[in-house]
Amino acid sequence: MPDLFKPEAAAGIAVVFQYIISGQGEINFYCEIKNGECEVKATLHDTPTCTLKMEATDFLDMMNGKTTPMQAYSSGKLTIEGDIMKSQLIEKLFNL
Repeated sequence: MPDLFKPEAAAGIAVVFQYIISGQGEINFYCEIKNGECEVKATLHDTPTCTLKMEATDFLDMMNGKTTPMQAYSSGKLTIEGDIMKSQLIEKLFNL
């Protein structure tokens, strides 16, 4: 995800996206955006802004631009908990 990050779009933004990826390739990681930087850690965050849950294959499709986060959410492939409005920043902050 850091390779897809657009620092120029992150001015003034502070958000933590927790990802819970299930299925083959299962992993929990978070992506913290602050001060124009993107930090990714393979663990659970204590207080994420929002948590995104999806299957590994659907996550890879989203990261490879085969589907947008909004399409994944609308089709039920992506579940969002917490501040759902902040999740809309994903498309702004990353080249998907």
